[in-house]
Parts: sequence; structure tokens; C-alpha cells
Amino acid sequence: MASRDCTPIRSLLAAVLLGAAAVPTLGGCRNLGPSSTVRSIAVAGQDLYLGFTSAARFSATATFDDGSTRDVTQAASWQSSDSTVATVDRSTPGRVTARNYGTATITARFEGMSGSRLTNVLCGVFLIVTPRSLDPMRVGASATLTTHAEFVQPMFEEVVANWSSSRPDVATVSKSPSLRLNQVLVTAVAAGQTTLRATYGCATETVSVIVGGQ
Repeated sequence: MASRDCTPIRSLLAAVLLGAAAVPTLGGCRNLGPSSTVRSIAVAGQDLYLGFTSAARFSATATFDDGSTRDVTQAASWQSSDSTVATVDRSTPGRVTARNYGTATITARFEGMSGSRLTNVLCGVFLIVTPRSLDPMRVGASATLTTHAEFVQPMFEEVVANWSSSRPDVATVSKSPSLRLNQVLVTAVAAGQTTLRATYGCATETVSVIVGGQ
């Protein structure tokens, strides 16, 4: 589409309104040639972590047919492919908030063109259990497991995890007043194999336990 310069017409109107003695000649509008059109939209953003980096500002950059680029974050319309995973803020263009674990495509639209970015919503906690395995244990024996959490933000601390045993008839896991809050007691019950599972928020970790004979 061509752009047009209508300065002579505007000059004429101004002269008439101001009562100028000399009125400029009406020369019409000049054709200044084709205007730039949008060729592509690039969306920049990041993965999100529930409870930590749970919201972030995405940006949209338009590239025009003349090779120029412009930030159109404010002017673009934004959409999420799955609002149960991530939503876009209607009042703050480009702001994306994590809602649940999963993947969503964030799309920006501007002047008939669109660009997208695939965004993952992840758990921001990594659970660390020591030791990682207990084998072999004798029936009646006990051992201690210790849990720590490492976060996506630089942080490492003791945490109180929830524990369960896939086969409590083989080995049980329980709290003990003689242990620290981030420790649990594992007791061998009978010969066999079981898996102990620790859960802290969205993070999980497992420990393999093999119990031998007496």
C-alpha cells in the first residue's frame, strides 16, 4: 500500500482559517511510494518454574519488508494455547504467568502476522536423598535417610519431605524424635525389595531398598 503526503492540503486549510492574504496553490497529495509491511513476528521468552520464576515478560519484535525491526510488544495481541498451563495478562501485554505443569504455546499477533514460542512450566525444586539405596538390609535393622532440596534459584536447604513405601511389609519409613526434621527412619520388616518415595512440593525422589534374611 502506498503512503501519501497531503501537506499542501493541510497548508491550504491553515491559511484559510488564519485569514492569510496569500493562499497556497492546492497541489493535491504526493505519492511517496510503498510503505513497509510486516513480514514476520519473533517472540522471545523463557521457561517458567512454579513457585519461583512463575511469571515473566515476553517480547514481540516485528520485521518489515524493508529490513527494519520494531518492538511491538505493547501493540501486539497475546494468546496462550493452554490457559491451564500458562495465561497471558490482559492488562500487561507480554506478561505470562505459570498456572500448572506442562507446555503452552505463547503467540503474539500484529498487523495480520503472528509469532510463537513454546514455553515449558517446570518444577523449580530438585529433591536430593542420601543415601540413594539401602541394600542389603537385614530384617530388624534400621537406617536413616536425609533429604535436601535444591532450587532453580541458588539455594540448598534441609526440607521435610513426605515419605511412602511401595511395600511396607518389606520396609517401613517413619519419623523419629531422635532425628532431625529432614531425616526419616527406615526399618526392615521382611526379606524382599521395596521402593521408598519422597515428595516435596512438585519434586519427587526414590530410594531402592533390598532386605535380606535374618
